[in-house]
Amino acid sequence: MKKTVLSFARKTLTLTVPVVAVFALVLGITGIALYDYGERLLGEPQSRQIEVEAALIASRLEEAASDMRFLAHSHTMNTWLNNPTFDQLELLGFDFLHLVRDKDLLLQVRLLGINGDELIRAEVDAAERAFLRPVQDLQNKAGRTYFGLAMELPHGALHVSRFDLNMENGLVERPFRPTVRLSMPLFDDENIRRGVLVFNLRGAAILDWLSEISGQEGWQFLVTNDQGYWLKGPAPDQEWGFMLPQRASENMGNAYPDAWESISWSESGRIATEEGLFIFTSILPSRAMLGMRSPHRGSAELSGVESGDTRWVLVAHLPPGELARHTASLGSPLFISFGVGSIIIILFSLLLVRVHERLVKAKNHEENQSKELVESVMKMGELVKANRRVISQLHEANAKLESVLHAATQVAVIATDPHGTITMFNAGAENLLGYPAKEMIGLHTPEAFHLPEEVKERGQELTEALGREVAGFEVFVESARQGGFESREWTFVRKDGSRLDMELVVTPIRSGMTTTGYLGIAVDVTQRNKALRQLEYNRARLDGIVSAAVDGIFTMDTRGFITTANKAGAALFGYAPEEIVGRKVNMLMDEPHRTEHDRYLEKYLTSGEPSVINVGGREVPGCRRDGSIFALELAVSEVRTETQHFFTGIMRDITERKKAEKALMQANKALVEKQRILDEDMAAAAQIQLSLLPNKAPTARGFSMDWLFLPSNHVGGDVFNILPLPGGRIGLYLIDVSGHGPAAAMVTVSVSQIMQPGSEFVQDERGHLEPDEVLRRVDRAIPLDRFDRFCTMFYMIFDPAVRTIVSSGAGHPPPILARPGHPPIPLSAGGTVIGLGEPVPFVSQRTEVRKGDVLLLYTDGCTEHANSAGQQFGHTRLENVLTASLHLEPDAILEQLRLELERFGEGAEPEDDISLICIKFNDD
Repeated sequence: MKKTVLSFARKTLTLTVPVVAVFALVLGITGIALYDYGERLLGEPQSRQIEVEAALIASRLEEAASDMRFLAHSHTMNTWLNNPTFDQLELLGFDFLHLVRDKDLLLQVRLLGINGDELIRAEVDAAERAFLRPVQDLQNKAGRTYFGLAMELPHGALHVSRFDLNMENGLVERPFRPTVRLSMPLFDDENIRRGVLVFNLRGAAILDWLSEISGQEGWQFLVTNDQGYWLKGPAPDQEWGFMLPQRASENMGNAYPDAWESISWSESGRIATEEGLFIFTSILPSRAMLGMRSPHRGSAELSGVESGDTRWVLVAHLPPGELARHTASLGSPLFISFGVGSIIIILFSLLLVRVHERLVKAKNHEENQSKELVESVMKMGELVKANRRVISQLHEANAKLESVLHAATQVAVIATDPHGTITMFNAGAENLLGYPAKEMIGLHTPEAFHLPEEVKERGQELTEALGREVAGFEVFVESARQGGFESREWTFVRKDGSRLDMELVVTPIRSGMTTTGYLGIAVDVTQRNKALRQLEYNRARLDGIVSAAVDGIFTMDTRGFITTANKAGAALFGYAPEEIVGRKVNMLMDEPHRTEHDRYLEKYLTSGEPSVINVGGREVPGCRRDGSIFALELAVSEVRTETQHFFTGIMRDITERKKAEKALMQANKALVEKQRILDEDMAAAAQIQLSLLPNKAPTARGFSMDWLFLPSNHVGGDVFNILPLPGGRIGLYLIDVSGHGPAAAMVTVSVSQIMQPGSEFVQDERGHLEPDEVLRRVDRAIPLDRFDRFCTMFYMIFDPAVRTIVSSGAGHPPPILARPGHPPIPLSAGGTVIGLGEPVPFVSQRTEVRKGDVLLLYTDGCTEHANSAGQQFGHTRLENVLTASLHLEPDAILEQLRLELERFGEGAEPEDDISLICIKFNDD
């Protein structure tokens, strides 16, 4: 019995041990394979995600580079490069403003001169509003690296700065604004360097795209530069160490030294260290700008693009603890399977010990085959799932790209195959041209919406230039085929037959060395061209008036440089116009004004306290080329528009007049009688002037008003009146004619005649005219060459129903709107003085009024009223008296002003008419 048991045990062991050993070996080999496969699958979705995000970021960088090249080769930019005038710079500013408003990746678009001065700066503020930076706030960027490197680049090349934080006035801007800058040198047609075009890209937007894939269990998504410093780190206080000294040690090399040692020498891959699992890929900015998606180490230096960062590294990191958890999840099933399998084998061995060896082997073989089949099926299932995830991510990336293209409803994006057949026609093309995409794709070439004569003319130009015939679709793409892209204006014909001026950029679509099609991007420049033509017409008209004027007329910018000068004005000082344009205006002044002028101008721009500007005609000394001093009568007005701020000066040589005045003082007694007669005429003119003023202040719902007129000893040129308008509205104008005497009085009579209620100058068949249109009509009716007088004017309309003032001024001192508890508000919108023919279009301003608001209209005789010391009453005193009297009614406010003027002037009669109109708004 004992031998039987021993024999049975021996046979059982003989059968069990080899089977268990084989099972362990097979399970071990299978486990290793499964472990390797599971480890490879670990991080596969994250690898695909960072690859997709890298491709999207590269695509947006390529788009920004394309926008920069488009703008650099646009018609407006080319015109400015070859004719750098102020008007062309203004048009270019509009293009910058539209671009930064439409492109969500752009933070700033700037034009820098060859000395580093910012000439234009369009940007987006913290509230996402696009605006043009005022001239006085522009900075010099000559010391910045991106400017210096761009100035050394050849024609057509582009520089990409490092990914860093934006700086203003030498300091890191807070809160942080991550920025990537693109800079490109600009050349005119003579290949002379004219400046640098700079784009500031929103670095935060690039990093935010990565944040959208964050939050996956256990994974961190990080970004470093080529030195390993965090651009997007494990925590915000570890980022930007290369710019912030207190964070200099915060980088990937210190945080994960083993991983960084491998990552720093590879473009992409995966690595597992004691620091965790790292999956990474690289973006080479220089290749992204050229539209090359696949980076290769050693190829960072490319024709046309230079980069401050060699690359940016996108990293998906699984920390050690999470990695261990995932690894353990792969090994646990193997140990369980081994234990359960061993027990099963032993049990079966005991039952089958007496079964023939051949049957046992056959059964084991069959079991092994079944297991291998199950494992193969499982592997195939995992592969199918992984492929589905990758395909889904690729579809998502394609959908994002499609949404970007079709979201641009004001930009036509049209793609063709190599033979010209349209393959893409986006929503912008449908909107601009009126054709549905289904009528164009696969059926037509771009010739369908071009003028045949334009295509033929361009074909002839290319044929002559290339020495072979160029016709049909080749006309649009031949230059792009030769030079990489072409920017040109074309006339597009819409489906309804109307025409649009379009600026078209054509670039080839290449796959390796093969051209697979062409991409055209077109924007509507019809309104811009129309505005340019109107501006050229207005300028030519103004130039004609200014050139023919016998008086000198200059314009000056806010830095004191002469921007235009007519022949008469330059001749006054012994120069030709081209000799003084672009030079400081103080070259025409005598000391001490020559030395002090910059300080005067800075004081006015800062405080608004004038000495000559907006104060009417004033006698000043001028200095001729030969150094001789002569007397000038000078009137300077200030002009502000959305994009311009400059000053216009009108002057005449009064040397002979001064001599005549001196001779007049020495005349004999016979002139006394003539003077008496003249005094009577002047008194009559003064009486006429007084008769033009309103008899009494009107009363109406919503406001109360009163006026005060203090005439000077001379016949002045002040006149004002109140006009009833349709719809219960009230019109009010105030005019100040230059100079004194009968001539000035005649201008006031002329203006009073045309500004009658119901006249074509204040209303038409549709109702009342807006203030800017009223000033435009008065300007045409009172030309400088007819009356030899110009005048300032302010016109407003008050609508009691909506408690709104619409106003516009023509070189007139801005009325003051005083509001309790708030600083005074000047109503400053308008244009130049009446009589110049509207060189700058008049604009209206709409202002809401509240209960208790007080509006004061005045002429410059008030602010220029002087005391015996030669001091002027000034704007500051006027505002102080008004602010202190807001609780009073209009008649009492005017009385306070009269008393203060009398006290300040020490009882002296005013040298110029003083007109004051006070309106107080209420609820009645």
